[in-house]
Amino acid sequence: MSEYRQSALVLGTAQLGGAYGIANRTGAPDQGAVARILATAREVGVTHLDTARAYGESERRIGAVRHGLSVITKVAPGQDVRASVDASRAALQATGPLTILLHRAADADVGWTELRKTLDSGEADRIGDPDYGRAYADAIPGAQFRLLEHAGHLPQLEAPGALIDAVWSFADAHAASKPVV
Repeated sequence: MSEYRQSALVLGTAQLGGAYGIANRTGAPDQGAVARILATAREVGVTHLDTARAYGESERRIGAVRHGLSVITKVAPGQDVRASVDASRAALQATGPLTILLHRAADADVGWTELRKTLDSGEADRIGDPDYGRAYADAIPGAQFRLLEHAGHLPQLEAPGALIDAVWSFADAHAASKPVV
């Protein structure tokens, strides 16, 4: 078995599936642009794409392109893991294993056993939950991990008050000096 290799940067693809982002004034890119984006990512050394069932048409648009990149996808929030994985594999036209994550920490209790089965069956080469966030924080000096209840990939929408509290708490604890207000 070969060693797992992943580039330091992963291409996020939420914007490929719809009008995503505060600065987006033109909507989702057309299929030709999607193909060029994926080709450019590969040319500059990106090895993985990050997508999700929740990203509109992103998985389908990625699946329509022969890109040669590994795919990380996420189970649809609150949905059955098996049905979500099957839908992702079909949309992505996946023939090999995917990396499959839970989109929301709140789904771990219900979804972990089914997610584990995708690894055991070979449908997934890696699976993940909030422990990946903890591992990233442990690898970055001074970083902290805080699990926000009922929030996952979009805490600014799912738990904005908790996110603001976490950011201010971190800023207060690490500020060299505090502004006078």
